[in-house]
Amino acid sequence: MRAGEIAQQLRAMSALPAVLRQAPGPMLRRLSDERLEALRMVSRLIDTDKFDTILDICAGNGRIKTFLPEGIRYIPVDYIPYSGETVVCDLTKYEFPELHFDPSSTCVLLIGSICYSPDWRWLLRKIAASGDTFICTHSDFVRINREYRRSHYTHNNAIFNHQIILEMQRLGFTMTEGYDWHLRHVIMKFERSRSL
Repeated sequence: MRAGEIAQQLRAMSALPAVLRQAPGPMLRRLSDERLEALRMVSRLIDTDKFDTILDICAGNGRIKTFLPEGIRYIPVDYIPYSGETVVCDLTKYEFPELHFDPSSTCVLLIGSICYSPDWRWLLRKIAASGDTFICTHSDFVRINREYRRSHYTHNNAIFNHQIILEMQRLGFTMTEGYDWHLRHVIMKFERSRSL
């Protein structure tokens, strides 16, 4: 290996969190496999016969798309254009995509990103206006190490499960499914309540 290649690898490793810089290759693969498994579980909650549009807020690289069937319109939204199809919006600047689709055939995903919005209630209102089904995953705040909570979370992004559930109920949604993923993450599916 040449000196230039070694320097490039060292720069890439320094960008990783400390726990991953020390981790061997198999651990990185295991973390990646766990994330893919979680995305697969989220994709199973999507009733693909009912929806023709999936709006993925904070989509990142859009890996969930690999678990969606052909014919579903997938719209990734993020503050970084990971691909040519990414709709660029920065939630920290209260930007939300102005897309006009039928809410009854639109499912909105927010996977592990609710804590990045400075005003999560505003974000949930925008999501509620965009689709009749909403699938949310997030780190269960009460299970996060106390010292990490003190140093990394603020009043804007320290969100508990019950707060999300109550806010979605206030917006006219019912939680229809909920899962505890490996005692670290919560996966919740909400659907707009229909009057009888």
